[in-house]
Amino acid sequence: MVEEIDRPDGKSELPRRSAAAAERERPKKAPWPMRIAAWAAVILLCFSLGYFVTDLAVRFFLGRAIFETPQGAQTDVGEGDGSLVQVEVALYVPKDGELVESSYSFLPSIAEEDIAKTIDRLLTLLAQEKLVGRESRVLHVFRRGEMLYLDLNAAFYDSIKSLQADSALLVVTSIVRTVVDNFRPLQQVRFLVNGREVTEQLPVDMSVPWQLASPER
Repeated sequence: MVEEIDRPDGKSELPRRSAAAAERERPKKAPWPMRIAAWAAVILLCFSLGYFVTDLAVRFFLGRAIFETPQGAQTDVGEGDGSLVQVEVALYVPKDGELVESSYSFLPSIAEEDIAKTIDRLLTLLAQEKLVGRESRVLHVFRRGEMLYLDLNAAFYDSIKSLQADSALLVVTSIVRTVVDNFRPLQQVRFLVNGREVTEQLPVDMSVPWQLASPER
């Protein structure tokens, strides 16, 4: 219970709190390091939410937008059932001393992933023709202007070195033509093995970029 103080005029009033007591009762602010850490956490949370929402939006529009298909390919669309758009690319497989065109359909993604999927499918067909080992795989692909850097595993190059020169030439040409015919503006392919430049020059020179011969006029 708070006692009242009698004033000289006969009136009473409640006691006034001292300035020190009022200061002690004020809510104290957190130290600067804690405030900075809290703001940093809020900013990080905003960035994370923004990234998550952007990723969802990109996936949504990738699934529903009409893509610019590779050169010479066709789109394959579901009939009103909400199916995703597929692209069809041309694969060139050596058979009986020449390149025979085959087709491959897949759901499109970013260009590098599309190229990797296409070449991996081509390597599967080359393995069926016993031209490369079944362990041959694409490791990475990089683009720079008209140049594609194609990083393949060592199993692919071991297969190339076991071939005759004409068969090895057909295998390399099949890869280059598949890339150039389907993925603009690529015109050249630079082969890598496990991320490093290839030095082998036999049975074909893999140490230089490859491109298709210009058609004779």
